[in-house]
Amino acid sequence: WPLPGRFLGDLELVGWSVMPSLMVVLIFIISGLKLKSDDVAAVLRARAAIGWGLLAILVVSPVLSVVPLRLTFVARELRIGLTVFCTMPTTLSSGVALVSQGGGNAALALLLTVLTNLIAVFSVPFVLGLVLDAADVTISPLPMLAKLVCLILAPLIAGKVGRERSAKFAAFGARRKAEVN
Repeated sequence: WPLPGRFLGDLELVGWSVMPSLMVVLIFIISGLKLKSDDVAAVLRARAAIGWGLLAILVVSPVLSVVPLRLTFVARELRIGLTVFCTMPTTLSSGVALVSQGGGNAALALLLTVLTNLIAVFSVPFVLGLVLDAADVTISPLPMLAKLVCLILAPLIAGKVGRERSAKFAAFGARRKAEVN
């Protein structure tokens, strides 16, 4: 069925690709549905681990993101891609799944992933603007901030509110949790 796929892939609304944006929104709504307040409260006691995690993900890694820009023997596109990668927060797959597989504290990994992604919605557009300016790449942080708020922050909050207000939504989120062995 390539024709419907091409149509949906090319569909745009106010300059945003509809299907990829919709998929991101759904991921974060479900993430909010799965976010248990009790798990967050239990992990909050690990203040040193939370502090180091936030510092490493939101400060150390973005500061080190200038290193790939100095690798003149690497193609410009790859240098910029590595720089962008270094400024981004941890994802659910690397931040939670790998920690779980390694026998680490999955609840702490989830908390750090959620916290860093929430903070990054506001910090990444400006950090990228500063870092990429050295590579003669210009970005506009405010439209990026608006898109991150619409695609990540608002759906995550909607899912969390749905979980807290509705047993049906909470059950839906619980059923969407993949068990890691």
